[in-house]
Amino acid sequence: MKKRESPRTTPTKKSPLKQQKISPTTQKINELRSYQKTAIANLNFKQAEEYQKQILSLSHCSKSDQITAIQDDFQKTVITIADTYQSNLEKNEELRKKEDFEFRVRINTSFEELKEKHIKEMVDLEKGYAAMRLHETQRTCPEYEELITQAKFAGSVGDFEGAEDLQTEAMNIAQIELEKRLAKIDEDFNTKTDLLRDNHAREIILLVKRLEAGIKKVNDSDDARKKQEWSIFEAKIISEFQKAIKKVIHVLQNEESTEIQRNLEIIIARILEERKLPQVRNLCKTVRATSKLHFPKAVGRRNV
Repeated sequence: MKKRESPRTTPTKKSPLKQQKISPTTQKINELRSYQKTAIANLNFKQAEEYQKQILSLSHCSKSDQITAIQDDFQKTVITIADTYQSNLEKNEELRKKEDFEFRVRINTSFEELKEKHIKEMVDLEKGYAAMRLHETQRTCPEYEELITQAKFAGSVGDFEGAEDLQTEAMNIAQIELEKRLAKIDEDFNTKTDLLRDNHAREIILLVKRLEAGIKKVNDSDDARKKQEWSIFEAKIISEFQKAIKKVIHVLQNEESTEIQRNLEIIIARILEERKLPQVRNLCKTVRATSKLHFPKAVGRRNV
């Protein structure tokens, strides 16, 4: 009769928490606690006390290493955030320059078109003025024509002296009438010229205002992007600061954390100062004010 084989049991997977790697320091502390427990059971209290000293010493070293690691990670994170912020600022500045340049090109094109329009309008006005003056010099006067007809008749009947007088009178009347008509044309031309120049001035002023408004719009958009980038940057710094403080409090438990908090603030201030970023000190105040954690009150800040 064959022996029944017992079903093989599949080993259960350990939870992620149990699979976490224990540091050599923690392993050593656990070993010492086991030895201490055995020493106490054997009534070897001096040896147990010695184990306790070693445990406390290793525990302090372990906390110090963890705090150092927290600070190092925090510094790397802040550097990454600051570098990303600076990179975004540079991209925004390039965008501002591009928008400013393209707008100025459009305005310059509009100015050239306006200048050509003004020149054409002035040339057309002057051409019209010259044509009207020429027309008036060639146009006959009814009174002149009437007197000339009379002069011809006087000459035909032998009254040459009377004919000359009528001719002279006709010439004088024609000259006076021409001067009046030319004066009226000159007056109209001057009025139209003044109106045209006023209109040109208004159009130039409107174009200048359009230029100023466009540049302001470009700068306002740039300022808005900068404020948005700063808000994102500041929020990330505050968030990472709070995470780091939580880690510190978890490691230190009930021990004083003021010095560590100050060190983290100094890391922020130093990194921002190295990059010449604005509001260095204000940012640290904002971090402290925004954090809802209950850690001991920080003493006066150290100059960075």
